[in-house]
Amino acid sequence: MQARLLFDVAPPNADATAEAAFNAQPLFADLLSQAAAPRVERTNARRTASARWTSNGLLIRVPARWHTQDQQNAITELTQRLQHSLQKDLTLLTHAATWPTLTFEDNGSLSRYVSRLNYDTYKVAFSKARIGNAVSTRLAQANITTGTITVSRYCLHQAPAHALRYLILHELAHFIEANHSRRFWALVAQHEPQYRLMNQIMQAHHKLSALRANAAQIE
Repeated sequence: MQARLLFDVAPPNADATAEAAFNAQPLFADLLSQAAAPRVERTNARRTASARWTSNGLLIRVPARWHTQDQQNAITELTQRLQHSLQKDLTLLTHAATWPTLTFEDNGSLSRYVSRLNYDTYKVAFSKARIGNAVSTRLAQANITTGTITVSRYCLHQAPAHALRYLILHELAHFIEANHSRRFWALVAQHEPQYRLMNQIMQAHHKLSALRANAAQIE
């Protein structure tokens, strides 16, 4: 039996950032409430259990062929993991609540931001940046052949500035080192020593933004 969990340029304004973090708490509370009472779908089309957010809340899917107790164990495990993940995300975003934020709504302003950061750091053959739509896959990716960096739109609305800077540095470093080797992380650490924390905060912000966008669509 295997269970797996699947999972959104303003001037700096610390007060607005703290307010945004405070306003995020009701959403987290609502998500935690949904996680405590998920919808369960039993299907013969699956061999593993999974959980994902839908327009109707949390959906957990389990193989119909599993024994009833195995199904319940998977539902309990996925629910607990999701609740723990949401609590961790809230803690991370609270940590970044007083940071300045950045918002990018078009490819041009994002490209200029990345260009300035590249000029100040790695000076690689960067060409342009574009805004993507990834929800549960990569937050950003670099195409070394075309010199293009694509960033999910869910990373670019009121993003914690230090965490977004890390994300761009991460992608720029890939122009020098394609994989996540020790040399790659050493390159990132040259300009962001706290890259592990920045990565966690950016992941949490991306998840919250995507969930908030999904909630807005169904209000």
